Amino acid sequence: AARARDGADLLVGVLEPAQAPVRRRVLRRWLLDAGIGDLTDGHLRSVDALVGRWRGQGGVFLPGGVEAYRSRDKLALNFRQSTTGGG
Repeated sequence: AARARDGADLLVGVLEPAQAPVRRRVLRRWLLDAGIGDLTDGHLRSVDALVGRWRGQGGVFLPGGVEAYRSRDKLALNFRQSTTGGG
């Protein structure tokens, strides 16, 4: 897990050769450390697909308005501001 870290991002090249259950444990810890809770197995499998089955697809939307996405050889998180009415 520590070798996969690159600041706040994860290096895909380190994760990719690992078995899927190991990757998902690393991804779960990464997401929890980033403050993302209420994760489901579906969330983890979708983020894992950005590593193991990436074909240029877009990001994965997670609880709290966070998007996990792949940019070349890294996984990163985009913390979107939630918007409420008003103006």
